[in-house]
Amino acid sequence: MSDNRWDDDVLDVFSFHTSDDFENVVDKNDDIDDDFEFIFEAITAVIDDELEVPHDTVTDIADIDIYTQNLLSDDDIEQIITDSFDEEDSPFSWKKELLSWAIMFVCAFAIAFIIDNFFIVNATVPTGSMQNTIMAGDRMIGWRLSYKMSEPERGDVIIFKYPDDPSQKYVKRVIGLPGETVTITKGNIYINDDTEPLVEDYLPENWVWKNDGFTFIVPQDCYFVLGDNRNNSHDARSWTNTYVTKDAILGKALFCYWPLDSIKKID
Repeated sequence: MSDNRWDDDVLDVFSFHTSDDFENVVDKNDDIDDDFEFIFEAITAVIDDELEVPHDTVTDIADIDIYTQNLLSDDDIEQIITDSFDEEDSPFSWKKELLSWAIMFVCAFAIAFIIDNFFIVNATVPTGSMQNTIMAGDRMIGWRLSYKMSEPERGDVIIFKYPDDPSQKYVKRVIGLPGETVTITKGNIYINDDTEPLVEDYLPENWVWKNDGFTFIVPQDCYFVLGDNRNNSHDARSWTNTYVTKDAILGKALFCYWPLDSIKKID
């Protein structure tokens, strides 16, 4: 940048005393009018950093009168503005551009990794075992923190590691809680000594397959789970390892997000 860029009128800006002084300089020097946007931004940045004044409070020329307190010298302000112009005039650099994109992608990947491994869990139900609550092929989001401060409740739809093959994620509904006795008789479920069957209004049809003659005593720290579509569900009735331990639960299923016409909250 050439030294003569800063003529007397421009340098007057660095020693103005009122907003009127500032505006007078702008009025009598049309040639530098376009530069005042950069000047204003540079000074605003200093107000943010040095004076801890929120950026959105500096909205017009009058707000810059704070400099009448001589908190920055004319030389300081000139250097700030010179740096601002230098940045605007600097040549385009592919190296810097690529570096900025690389940093952005790395940060995005890191954020996605943290969210996916510590906050949410994605899952897909490939079969109709949870119809009509979740349809075959639906993708859903679960919340990993749901059971960090509380316990799963009966009726919760959970995402968990399949007990017979922990590399697979399964989605089922919690039926039996730790320490309970679950009895299946003629298509009804009874908990402990209840004489009234469990109300299950989420079943899509009359339950006729493997619907009788089962009794399960749920161990402590474990859960008994079934699919909603009992006539077409590979669940605790058939598994070698019948129960889901709490540490195998990945999260509570919250909502389906794909396909778009299946978006809904999971109850």
